[in-house]
Amino acid sequence: MDLIECGDHQFAPGIVVCKHLVDGDSKRWCRVRSGEQEFDDWVCPECFRRIWAVGVEDLRSVCIHCAEQLRAEGEEVPDEIAELEAWGQERSRSLGYQEWRTRFDEAGDLFPDTKRLPLSARLPMEVERLSQLERAEASKTEAERLCEEYLWLLANKPYYRVHPRIVPYLCRCRLDTIPSSYVEVPGGFHTVDIRFSQPHPDLTVEGDEYVRNILLAKPVMPRLSETERLSFLAEGRIPQGLNARTDSLCLHVDLGDQAHCGSIYYIRDWVFMIRLSPENSLEDAFEAVENVAATPIGPGSRRREVLKNCLRIVATIGFMANTPEGNFLQYDVLSKDRLKFEQGDDETKKRLIDRARRRGKHGWNVGTNEMFLGETPRWSGSGSGEHGRGHSHAHIRSGHLHAVRCGEGRKNVKIKWFRPTVVRPDLRFS
Repeated sequence: MDLIECGDHQFAPGIVVCKHLVDGDSKRWCRVRSGEQEFDDWVCPECFRRIWAVGVEDLRSVCIHCAEQLRAEGEEVPDEIAELEAWGQERSRSLGYQEWRTRFDEAGDLFPDTKRLPLSARLPMEVERLSQLERAEASKTEAERLCEEYLWLLANKPYYRVHPRIVPYLCRCRLDTIPSSYVEVPGGFHTVDIRFSQPHPDLTVEGDEYVRNILLAKPVMPRLSETERLSFLAEGRIPQGLNARTDSLCLHVDLGDQAHCGSIYYIRDWVFMIRLSPENSLEDAFEAVENVAATPIGPGSRRREVLKNCLRIVATIGFMANTPEGNFLQYDVLSKDRLKFEQGDDETKKRLIDRARRRGKHGWNVGTNEMFLGETPRWSGSGSGEHGRGHSHAHIRSGHLHAVRCGEGRKNVKIKWFRPTVVRPDLRFS
């Protein structure tokens, strides 16, 4: 914990407090958890309601002793009350996350009786319906998607919910610096659903054409022999061939387009396959897709940039999920259990995770436990200091993602989240 200079307490640990609490405009203190309860940050209810959009100008760095004195004069709002007042009964409902709509869901709406059948019995029925598609290529593509969705359902529909405030940070990933072979499906799953709550500029093509979900999967058909493929489609048993390492990943992107084919109603998703090779970067892999794709994702098109941002998000979440230091990804437990989960020991957390899974929640929140400061750090002067940084006053640097080399010979890469911090705490704030 960095020390800041305080007029009353000399040098002491500093935390972030919104200006409305410091100035006395509000007396109700809402906690923003930092991972260490003693050094949690604090904001008023209004700032808590818009926590993902609070700017640096609304925040102050205060020593913990002054903060304790101010808090003693006000009222500490319990976490569950603060969240209820800010977002209502269910935060995810207010943000509008939607799970991926599978071919099984669509068929269940058309043929309700099939919902009662085991999933393994429904798979060959859906394969039979796919044979009704007029175009062989469409049937092949849909069969691949069906198999990937089947594995997703068997795994209890794992998902990652991306908070809108973190999207621009995830889209800063430089694809030309990442070997394509480093990219993985998060969590060791065959298929995961990456969800977005609302339109975001980085993920919007035009108007209502924006990314709702990305179904990220290891392709099924290329990893199976003809015998294994036929057995899998007929019986639904997972063959050994699916445990083999894949040299490609498949992204199904839901941009809100829907279509009908005969009596079958389905999402018309954008599909692109990324080839994974240690010799090629992700930039190279994406350009290879672009070169064989239709005009809509050609050079200079908006859809091309949106799909490229999808690849950036997939790569970054994969790194964070498989190197989970920093507590940046949090398991999506039931709302009523969130506080117990954050404060509980490993046994308590496991019990709450099991409870959430029994309720059909098998996923992680990305970035929902962070306070995001403004996108631009507040520079307080251009004078040169003894540390060579050119700062004449202390300032708060916003949180950011950063690639870190690690392992033997620094050959591996992991993505770490660096929390908001006070720069040059030995100087006074302007």
